[in-house]
Formats: sequence, structure tokens, C-alpha cells
Amino acid sequence: MVEIQFTPTVSLLYKATRDLFHCNGASKLMYVIFIMLPLMVVLLMILFEFNTAKNYGLESDIWNILIIISISALFIPMGHYFIARKSIHSNPSLSQTQHYSFSEKGLRNYGEGRDISLSWDKVLKIKQSKRFLLIF
Repeated sequence: MVEIQFTPTVSLLYKATRDLFHCNGASKLMYVIFIMLPLMVVLLMILFEFNTAKNYGLESDIWNILIIISISALFIPMGHYFIARKSIHSNPSLSQTQHYSFSEKGLRNYGEGRDISLSWDKVLKIKQSKRFLLIF
């Protein structure tokens, strides 16, 4: 039997949220669509057609694409931070020390006013990230 205890913080929950976000293919696709493709378009416009872009008034399009990249790169992590902060402040059980117990039967989360047991056949997926063990 393995027992672990920790007190969640906004920083810890933010990191866990980021790990959850990055463990699926949809997030990678979103990064490609909103960050990599516009960045490649800007680079191609600068490398091959910058003089043509000036002649046709497309230089403002380059700035629009750079603004989209900036908003995408900043909005996603900021959204995760505010979600984590709201979760910590609105859920009283998250502000308490979390106790986890792992055994052959399953896992157990217990503490003040809660005792949750889950058998291993109810666990859909377990994924290990750099910092966390994610149990779905």
C-alpha cells in the first residue's frame, strides 16, 4: 500500500491542468492551427513576398496574423490559470490536505468529510506526465 498526501495550491493545480491539456491530440492540433500555421504564413510572406505585400497593402495582414498568434499563445495558459484559481477558491475540499492511498484493491481519497474509494476496474486510463500521475 502506498500513501501520499499533499495540499493543493493554485500553482500545482495549474500545472496539472496544463498536463491534462497537453495529453490529448486536440490540443496539439489547436497549437498547429492557431500558432504554427499563421507563423509559417508570416515567415513565407516576409521571405518571398514582402515587397509585393507592400505594393498590395498586405503588410497589415502580417500584423493581424502576428496578433492572432500572440493572443492564442497567451490566452490558453491564462485561461488555465484562472480556471485553476477559481477551482481552488470555490471547492472547499481542494483547499484541504489531500490523502491518497493506493492498494491492490484500488485507490482511496480521504480527508475531512470525504472518503472516496475507487476500484481499479473503474479506472479508465492512467497516464504519467513529467510531474504527475494522471488517473482518469
